[in-house]
Amino acid sequence: MSYFRKLERLNIMMKNIDLSSLILNNELEWMESIGCKIKKCSNNIFISHPYNNSIDFNFVAVYSNDFLPSSKCYRISNKTNSQLTKIEILKNYIPEYCFDINFIFNGTKSSNGDFRFSELNYEHWKQECEIKRKKLFNAHYYFIWYKNLKIGKFSTIEDDEIIGIYDYEINPIFRRKGLGSKFLKSYCSVQNKLIFIQTWSENLSAIKCYKKAGFATYEILYRYVSYN
Repeated sequence: MSYFRKLERLNIMMKNIDLSSLILNNELEWMESIGCKIKKCSNNIFISHPYNNSIDFNFVAVYSNDFLPSSKCYRISNKTNSQLTKIEILKNYIPEYCFDINFIFNGTKSSNGDFRFSELNYEHWKQECEIKRKKLFNAHYYFIWYKNLKIGKFSTIEDDEIIGIYDYEINPIFRRKGLGSKFLKSYCSVQNKLIFIQTWSENLSAIKCYKKAGFATYEILYRYVSYN
């Protein structure tokens, strides 16, 4: 049985939790750590950022058919097909040409001794990478090493069932050498949880990297934006 099918079986066995919900909750934690405000209602989750007006950080995540358009942007997962059948409700909205993709690791595990990752403490990460990051107990920050060279960085949000990889970046001088995909495969090979990573549809280099590392597309997140 493939790793991906094992994930699907695991989802079926989890009575009250599905994989899309695990990913969304993990992503919301990361978004909160970078300053987003999260408001959960009975039918929707409202995400906003006080300083960034991009629809990347200002949208409504829809997880019910019972919703009324009132926001500039709605994000709807293709994993909830019944939601897409109700999209006629959004008469004054148009789909963004760019969408987000969630990938789940389902590759063959194979660690590589040429790669390692070293964890930074929270204060070190803030000084090196991002001043305004909010501290979370389940957030971790790492540098990526290839042999004796520091080649990149990434962070994770680690929940009981799933690890989300964020801020994944290989330094420009080390790109286009296959190092990004090889490190991801090596990292995932030493983890015992589900692992996901997200990018947008136009980031072709990232998509190629993730697939080469053993990630497969799990979910597409479409955005519908008001044109009024």
